[in-house]
Amino acid sequence: YRAFFAQRRPLHAPDGTPTQAVFGFAQMLHKALLDEAPTHWLAAFDPIGPTIRNQWHPDYKAHRPPPPEDLERQWPLVFELLDALNVPYLQMEDYEADDLIATYVRMAREKGWPVVILSTDKDLMQLVDGNTVLLDTMKEVRYTPEEVERRWGVPPRLVGDLLALMGDSSDNIPGVPGIGPKTAASLLRQFGSLDAVLSRAHEIPQAKRREQILAHAEDVRLARRLVQLIDEAPVPYRLEDLERRPLDRAKFEAFCDRLALRSVRRLFLEALAPPKEEAAAAEVEVADRPIRAHLARTRAELKALAERLQQAELVAFDTETDSLAAHRARLVGLSFAVGEGEGWYVPVAHEGVANADWGDVRALIAPVLEDASVKKCGHHLKYDLQVLWRAGIRPRGLAADSMLLAYVLRPGDSVRLDDLAERYL
Repeated sequence: YRAFFAQRRPLHAPDGTPTQAVFGFAQMLHKALLDEAPTHWLAAFDPIGPTIRNQWHPDYKAHRPPPPEDLERQWPLVFELLDALNVPYLQMEDYEADDLIATYVRMAREKGWPVVILSTDKDLMQLVDGNTVLLDTMKEVRYTPEEVERRWGVPPRLVGDLLALMGDSSDNIPGVPGIGPKTAASLLRQFGSLDAVLSRAHEIPQAKRREQILAHAEDVRLARRLVQLIDEAPVPYRLEDLERRPLDRAKFEAFCDRLALRSVRRLFLEALAPPKEEAAAAEVEVADRPIRAHLARTRAELKALAERLQQAELVAFDTETDSLAAHRARLVGLSFAVGEGEGWYVPVAHEGVANADWGDVRALIAPVLEDASVKKCGHHLKYDLQVLWRAGIRPRGLAADSMLLAYVLRPGDSVRLDDLAERYL
């Protein structure tokens, strides 16, 4: 759904088949591949018909409108994409995607495996613990137990109790009228659990609240059953079956060619290609123009860099790190370009070489990055900003992001820096 509605304009294959959901889903999958580098993965889907919860509550999700026809036509294409990429996926009668995820989280927990759940579904916050995080890919929020409690006011083990008290109109789940998340969290902190809230409701001092809870106690018990995730679904795969495997290149290329998904083809073939030999770098020809590259490690060199940055009309910067996942990437170095053919590099955490003193970098370079009057640009700045924020630096004066500009100019085409250099330079 989110992949379908995230596209600002409809996309179609040469034969007229709508493809925007497939395109958006492929982008999400590619980002997960790069950011999380999973060793095992699974795509879980809701069943087409009713689920076991409809047996308990016939009105469960009954008010939801049918999906758009263009979206329904793309479900087989999404599954075809996953087949071509060799990504295991699961859709089971009676069980929601949340139940399938809960089952595999339980299995992974028993083996001590770390898990990242990619979803915007608040129900899945019940699964978060020291080894399991929920990544909201739309808001770029990684929910740890602490983040869940910050969001809802209760730890993950009480999220189901909280959802039952407040109900959920989007799923037709009954709750207690007048009780929202803050009141529900307050009651659970006071009494310790939903069962305790119901059994000791007579102790609640607010008369109206007490009466509402007593009057809707059965609705709350039903709601608690509906929001409880089933972690014993009869899933067909073992954890070992979910190991990431190479894509079926012939099938994948044929799929992308048929639907004219050129950028999707390029993204995955680059992401899953074997590493290039180091010698390949020597084959790159440098344009016949002078390049002045400076290394800044000493305090004097950093001071000279800071002065040059202050003088530049526009500063391009980039972070060098040890991971594509911004939330765990360690800053290794900083790159700057201050004019055509002039670049600077500041090593801060390389192994086996001399690095700049971090205290000097903070004192001399960080103030320039944080100076809004010094205009700056970059490529995929969201990543660099997250890395720098974690290092205690808050860049300001951001004037342009070439990745965003490329997307606006040519949506659907590659926004990789190498490709943009070939296209425009």
